[in-house]
Order: sequence, then C-alpha cells, then structure tokens
Amino acid sequence: MAIRPIVDKQWHSWYLAFNPALERSFHGPSVPEGVGFSPSFKVAYSVTKKLSARFEYYGSVGPVTGFDPFSMQQQQFFPTIDYDLGPNWEFNLGMGVGVTCNTEHLILKMIIGRRFEFPTPMCCISCDPTVTLRGDTRPNLDNCPGRRRRRGRNGCD
Repeated sequence: MAIRPIVDKQWHSWYLAFNPALERSFHGPSVPEGVGFSPSFKVAYSVTKKLSARFEYYGSVGPVTGFDPFSMQQQQFFPTIDYDLGPNWEFNLGMGVGVTCNTEHLILKMIIGRRFEFPTPMCCISCDPTVTLRGDTRPNLDNCPGRRRRRGRNGCD
C-alpha cells in the first residue's frame, strides 16, 4: 500500500513536483520494516509546446522510524524528455543512473501514456437553481460523493 501525495507548481515554462510517498508492505520480507519513505521530485522546462526537458529523482530511504544507511538506500537520477503526441497521448524517455550500491546503476525508462477524461455528474457541477435535473428545477446534490448538503438561498455553498 502507498500514499503518494503530489505537490506541484507550474510557473511559466517551468514545472516542479514533489512526491513524498509513504509505503507499507503487508506480505513478504519487508513487513517488519514498517512504513517506508520514498521521496521523488521532478523539475521540467518546456522547450516547445510539445517537448519538455526534465530531471527526475527517485529514492527509497528506508523506514520512517530510522532511515537506512546511505549505502543501503536507493537513489536514482533521470534526465528525461516528454513529448506530447496530441490531446490523448504522451511519450516519456529517460536514462537513469543509480548512485548507491543498492540501486541499479543504469536504467532505461520509457512510458507511453494515454490520457482519459472522466465525466463529472451534472449534479456536482451545477448550482444554478434554474437547471433542470431529473425533471426537477432544483439541483440534487444528495447523491454526489464528497459534496456537502445544500445551503443558502439558491442551494450553493
């Protein structure tokens, strides 16, 4: 199991992202280690609208209760490129270098990504009381996951 929050910021042609992941095994030899910390980050610069040059870091430093010695940690650095192949496809290519004894010393990574869009239920995006939903003139927010009950004169928070 892993909890992987992503903190990111786009600033003009620059993109920064930090991913402080917490990981836990429930089966296998690493169960006694408990929760491990595996940070990663990315710095990218958009060379063109379709091409980005990136520098990525991936690490696994050991349990949060006491990090492993540096030689036992996994530390990898990847210069990469991203190419936007259109509205639905992307391509990522990078050559990674491991800098500790416990890390693969040379890694080639390639990702072909497909973007998907998931529709948002109408009841979750409309607070206009004149919109007709299910034959009613009021928006019904009762079945929207994560949405608080309606308040106010027009049903909007």
